[in-house]
Amino acid sequence: YTLGFNVEYDDSKREAIFSNKENTALPKKTLRLNIDTGVMKDSQGNIYHSDTKPVIINGRIHASISNIAKAFNASCGDIRDEKDQSIEWDNSRKAVYVFKNIK
Repeated sequence: YTLGFNVEYDDSKREAIFSNKENTALPKKTLRLNIDTGVMKDSQGNIYHSDTKPVIINGRIHASISNIAKAFNASCGDIRDEKDQSIEWDNSRKAVYVFKNIK
């Protein structure tokens, strides 16, 4: 559960399924992320390619939150640019901040 999305896993297709049902700042849609290829397809048929391949470690999926967020039209940026964005990188702390209600 991140950015207010419901997250499920379809083992037969090896896909993580992200559904936005409550984040009012982002579009209501579903995104399927193929674990083997990193290809994402949304419920409108749009295709997105992750710049990093997801991996499963100890039964948990590790995927790029910025790639998933971008597929939902969320903004990503640097904390120092003083713009409110969904995902902010803070290089000085080597930290990522995720804000649920900012597009």
